[in-house]
This record gives sequence, C-alpha cells and structure tokens, in this order.
Amino acid sequence: MSVSQRIRSEDVLEQLYELFLARGIPEHIRSDNGYVESFIAKMRDELLNREVLDTLAEGRQSFQAA
Repeated sequence: MSVSQRIRSEDVLEQLYELFLARGIPEHIRSDNGYVESFIAKMRDELLNREVLDTLAEGRQSFQAA
C-alpha cells in the first residue's frame, strides 16, 4: 500500500497485481463509489483526524509504522 494525495490508475493496477500475487486472483471485484466514499469518510473520522500531519512524508511514515 502507499500513501499519496492522488492515486493514478496505474497505481491501482500495481496494487491489485501485488495483491493477486500474494493472495490469488479473486472471482469478483466490486467497485462502488458510494461505499468507498463512505469508508474513506469513516476512516478519516476514526483515524486520520486524530493526527495532525504537516507533510505527505509524515503520513507515509505514520502508515508504515502501523
């Protein structure tokens, strides 16, 4: 996984490729923007809003430490 301000389609494909190698290819992949947006909002409320990160590097370091 990675931390950044924007995610390119190539980044998504690379992450999926790595997951498929590690865990096998799933039968189905479901993408639902409403679900994703809700998940991100909840994650932000529960995790990200607890921390004040001044730089993207701090975010990456916090993510790797977890």
